[in-house]
Amino acid sequence: MHKNIRLGLLFGFSCLAVAFPGAAAQAAAPATVTVEIEGASHTLLAPTSVTTTSTPVVKDGEHSCSGGSAAGALELATSGSWNGEWFGGFGYSAETILGETHAFEPGAAANFFWSYWLNDKPSSVGICEGELSSNESVLFFPECFSETGACPASPNPLGIVAPANAERGSPVTVTVTSFANANGNPSPAVGATVSGGGATATTDSTGHATLALTQTGNVQLQATAPQSVRSEATVCVHSGSDGTCGTAGPSGSTASGTTAAAPEYKGPYAIVARAALRTCGAWSSASRLRRGVMSASAASVIS
Repeated sequence: MHKNIRLGLLFGFSCLAVAFPGAAAQAAAPATVTVEIEGASHTLLAPTSVTTTSTPVVKDGEHSCSGGSAAGALELATSGSWNGEWFGGFGYSAETILGETHAFEPGAAANFFWSYWLNDKPSSVGICEGELSSNESVLFFPECFSETGACPASPNPLGIVAPANAERGSPVTVTVTSFANANGNPSPAVGATVSGGGATATTDSTGHATLALTQTGNVQLQATAPQSVRSEATVCVHSGSDGTCGTAGPSGSTASGTTAAAPEYKGPYAIVARAALRTCGAWSSASRLRRGVMSASAASVIS
């Protein structure tokens, strides 16, 4: 009953008749993909590489979707620490991820939900639909739904690209890109803050920032900006030829496992809501929801 009330209130029961089909039945080959989860106030999972499997994802003991889907990647990246309801025609939604919950509250002027982006743009299907391919990227972050214009403006996800390795104290240039929430169109992130490794810098008109990292080891750089979804990249910082980050040590040896990959990750999407809005031709309603006023709860996720 709760499920039907929830869908009826959000999208209208007429939408369900033209919803997307169920989860893909044919499993794909294993794929190595990147998963990122940005919470309301902090990063829950920095860009993390996982390789999908053929093991079905079952969260309610009854329904399943493919292990090669975004739900399968989420299951691996979080070690199963997520839950959500099953919706016929859409598959699972994501309501709680790594302990942070965004669930529908009847009567609330605005509701936040876990938005899902695939490859730097809003996904056109739910997390159970479609099989991922290697080198694809998945992003989850809270976004707002309202029928009364009570939502803040939708944030733009950021992507950050940094060198895999760097010398301590030497200049390192990173690139930050902003992806338009409506369609994923990329543009330089101007005035974004990049911090980490004992350094902070601001991006210029081309989205570039230069830092001199003072800490060694695997250093996480974070990009933030107003009305944006934060993102991270990891850089392995070495001090001369110290045997780390692939450099030769004093004895000519190198330390293994110390070079950090710096996967680029961007993007989010409304797992059920936006798919239903598109299906029902309700883009005017969706656009109206984006014209809300910034709230304190939303400000934390986008800064």
